[in-house]
Amino acid sequence: MRRMCISLALLAWALIAFCPASAVEVETLPRGLDEVRHPEWSYNAGIYEVNVRQFSPGGTFREFEAHLPRLRDMGVGILWFMPIHPIGEKNRKGTLGSYYSVKDYYGVNPEFGTLDEFRALVDKIHDMGMYVIIDWVANHSAWDNPLTEEHPDWYTRDNFGNFKPPVADWYDVIQLDYRNWDLRRYMIDAMKFWVEDVGIDGFRCDVAGMVPLDFWEAARAELEAVKPVFMLAEWESPAAHHAAFDMTYSWDLSNTMNNIGGNRATADAIDAYLGRETRAYKRDDFRMLFTTNHDENSWNGTVFERLGGGVEAFAALSATLPGMPLVYSGQEAGLNKWLDFFEKDEIPWGGHRYRQLYTTLLKLKRRNRALWNGEAGGLLERVYTSADQSVFAFVRRKHGYGVFAVFNLSGFDQSVTLSGDAYSGRYRDVFTGEAAVFEGGAEMELDAWEYLLYEAVAPEGGGDMSDLAMYMTGSFSSLAQARADSDYIDIRLEVVPVWPDRSDGPWLYVEQALASRKSRPYRQRVYHLVDNGDGTISSEVYSIEEPLRFAGDWRLDEPLAGLSPDSLAVREGCAVVLRRISAKTFEGSTVERECVSSLRGAVFATSEVSVTRERLMSWDRGFDAEGNQVWGATKGPYIFDRLY
Repeated sequence: MRRMCISLALLAWALIAFCPASAVEVETLPRGLDEVRHPEWSYNAGIYEVNVRQFSPGGTFREFEAHLPRLRDMGVGILWFMPIHPIGEKNRKGTLGSYYSVKDYYGVNPEFGTLDEFRALVDKIHDMGMYVIIDWVANHSAWDNPLTEEHPDWYTRDNFGNFKPPVADWYDVIQLDYRNWDLRRYMIDAMKFWVEDVGIDGFRCDVAGMVPLDFWEAARAELEAVKPVFMLAEWESPAAHHAAFDMTYSWDLSNTMNNIGGNRATADAIDAYLGRETRAYKRDDFRMLFTTNHDENSWNGTVFERLGGGVEAFAALSATLPGMPLVYSGQEAGLNKWLDFFEKDEIPWGGHRYRQLYTTLLKLKRRNRALWNGEAGGLLERVYTSADQSVFAFVRRKHGYGVFAVFNLSGFDQSVTLSGDAYSGRYRDVFTGEAAVFEGGAEMELDAWEYLLYEAVAPEGGGDMSDLAMYMTGSFSSLAQARADSDYIDIRLEVVPVWPDRSDGPWLYVEQALASRKSRPYRQRVYHLVDNGDGTISSEVYSIEEPLRFAGDWRLDEPLAGLSPDSLAVREGCAVVLRRISAKTFEGSTVERECVSSLRGAVFATSEVSVTRERLMSWDRGFDAEGNQVWGATKGPYIFDRLY
């Protein structure tokens, strides 16, 4: 919905949440969750807003489907569809009306296609490894929504007993009344339909703060019972994150960037913004960062009008600060016009260098843990300069990954000296691929609005131990193997370093889980790499007591922070002894029958392992006393390809 609602209703949740309920008991709806648990797939995702009407000549689902390979190749993780429901005709604005005037919560706008066509589109998106959320307009409906006749008591009234818009300018819609618990039940059931029957993965909730927060918490609880969902609130409130929403809008950063781009503020305004974020929001609260969206574009102007020469710099900034970057339909094509909100106004597609810009930024986010969302990402450490009113620089690091960024957020050339040495190290220029080495006190010459973005380079060639630990660290998947052979299943591995300050060799924490249940790993181990002094390295295996209490610790800056090696139980005889057999490959196995196992009638287990920079191969098997295999893959090793 149009942005003006944010300033008109900042206190809405505080007021609405305590309105008296109707006679229906509160217990007719579920209680909310204790806390939001983000879907695992959301931690390194960027989000793309789809304006179906303006996306293609016909504005249909089928025409949009042709763009899916391009969006996948850009690195998009989540596709957010603006409302796809039938649009009300009574008091309609313009010829085609507002998407946010919903006539049927279970229906699809016939201009876009059919419900079956949307189902097929959702399946196609999933097949390409992306996820789908749809806009949900819970606060108000169209005047001619059948609910107005079937349940007129579900709407608020003015002093004369008439339906009324939530805001005077929104005369094409009327306000729903969430003091009615039957309305709440209906709305949650409708949302569940789209998750259960259609297969979507969550919702972007329009003017979320104008609906009571306890409704959203109840809705989230019921949706989570179906499958993990992702919930985005069009609102800016820390309270929204506790038990309802994964992500909220960062209008604060948007306004800050607009002010800098419009010469109403200087680069150090970003510091003030980050201070407000740290004070108000928790580390794992996802914030959506954007230079534009449908409201900004249609009502406040293009990025070129608002951000001037800083358009590209602010796009890169919003993709590297803590938060999830948004790309609006057409931004990758250099969209340079206000899209009409109530009429057909097709996006002028064509080749544009911004497509490569956004591809580079989104793919960097997907692969570099330092930029992941919430606790899975690295803390931002400021790099101060001799011109902080014009230049904003920082580093972010996480589990061996790192990013160093420098932004000249001014329309003037700058010569600067960087303070400290937090950025020291070896890097690769994200855009050119050129190598770069930085030491403390570096000096830089920056053109107006120039930005530099570097990705830390892992120091390969530091010896067998260092290289093996680097090869083993990361996110891995057996999806490709599972798709090729049904005897294998999709398993995910997360391997991160722990206790890096210890001097007795690398320690690695491992979570192994079905891809469909990543939040509940079925195996959690700690590996300790030990130099045997004979050209081999032992990967010793340790068990964790009550391991599920540490599930998801791979996302944290200090995994297993409450543990030490002394609190672990070594699995005697189960160490894998590895040897470097080529420049890029280690291979090894357990020693004969020394690894004891009682699983499924086994008496011993074996592991055969191959480790390269891009792949882990592991063949774990259990055998009975006669040497007959009783568990494990029978055809050969599991092949885990590196994801990140």
